[in-house]
Amino acid sequence: MPDSTQHNKKKGENTVSTLAIVSLIVFIAFIVFGVVTKTHLGAIGIVGAFILGLFVLNNSGSPISSGSAAKGLFSLTDYSLWFTIIGVSVLCRIAQNDGTLDNLVGKLCYRVGPHKWVFPFVIFVIYSALSMSGLGGLNLTPILVPLLVVISDKENLPFPILAAAAHGACGVGFAPVAQMGVLLNNLMDENGIPHAAGYWTNALITGIIVGVFNLILAFIVFGGLKMKADKDKISVLNKPEKLSSNQWITIIGLLAFVAMVLGLGWAPGPSGLIVAIILCIIKKLEIVDLYKGVPWPTLLLIGGMSIFAAVVKQAGGIDLVVNGLVSLAGNNGRLAGYFLQVAGGCLSLVTSTMGVVMPTFIPMASGIAAATGANATWLATCASFGGLLTGITPLSVTGGLYLGIYSTRHSKEEVAKLFGQLFLLGALMELGGLISNIIGLWNFGL
Repeated sequence: MPDSTQHNKKKGENTVSTLAIVSLIVFIAFIVFGVVTKTHLGAIGIVGAFILGLFVLNNSGSPISSGSAAKGLFSLTDYSLWFTIIGVSVLCRIAQNDGTLDNLVGKLCYRVGPHKWVFPFVIFVIYSALSMSGLGGLNLTPILVPLLVVISDKENLPFPILAAAAHGACGVGFAPVAQMGVLLNNLMDENGIPHAAGYWTNALITGIIVGVFNLILAFIVFGGLKMKADKDKISVLNKPEKLSSNQWITIIGLLAFVAMVLGLGWAPGPSGLIVAIILCIIKKLEIVDLYKGVPWPTLLLIGGMSIFAAVVKQAGGIDLVVNGLVSLAGNNGRLAGYFLQVAGGCLSLVTSTMGVVMPTFIPMASGIAAATGANATWLATCASFGGLLTGITPLSVTGGLYLGIYSTRHSKEEVAKLFGQLFLLGALMELGGLISNIIGLWNFGL
């Protein structure tokens, strides 16, 4: 009997491993097919997820196959992101149509003058200050990214550079009073990881160093060095008009939206819809017109690929990559930290840093530290920052918001281009973080 049990267990492990490998191959093959044939990746994702779930996962006895296959597939992913994009998009539609966003950004551009290369660094400072004060990047994104999109359009700035500035600054959110800092502190306490003297100084300095390092890297890669002062640009040098009474009403609505999200802690999606509907009533606008502001193709893109990625994760494909990276480190403590960072980044490609990556990897830090002699606090930092850096990719929650908001003002070709650029930016930021970690810039105070 023991031999039979052991045999079945081994057989099950081999099956899971095979499913994990097959899921990764199918995932990559479908994406390559979509890119080569220029087929909408959202549609490709839904087809791939259904085939993978129906014909592969069904043989493993996974819960995904129980009941309706379609219901099982759609239950794997959280569609609150869709609701957030819809709510923010319809609100931005009003602010865009009446010229409020353009007027506000025009005033900022006028203040900055012709030196548009300054914008990314100004944005980094603003985002850092807000993140450090306790506001999470996920709360700031739906509020500030619409302004970044307008700045990019008005000043002809590469949007990935502005995205790198904003997302890179979120690393400062590991400060002790910020959302990620509070979670990190709790997870370290729960897992018996001691707080090294000066740890919070280390977290703050590391966040700033990684953010600036990656902003400079993105600035170079995405053409920032080619930007020149444009003294003939009307939108920069001409003083924008005063805000009209109609625009002031919109601004009051936007401020109410900020208060609902940041002050009351309400979800951005419902908050945006509530404010948008009230503005429609006050301004006597057709509510049906708000649907035109919803980026439906982008919702399909995010939803389809999210389902596909969730099926791959359910099959063990993501865990296979993550565990493989960690096991490669062996007994080398420093190498374990670097692999833990990359593994956190891989998992964050399709999940949440705070919701999945940190609760998954920080408990590993104490065990790895005991086995290798590495600093457990540093290992926790590696996993946390590693997950944060790739959170800009379009399959993650934050990156999905960037893509969704950007699509409200751009063509499907431009959105498809940004989809790839955000993946490149995530890889670039992870690489920049790894380089800065290897050369010792993450060790202050430890």
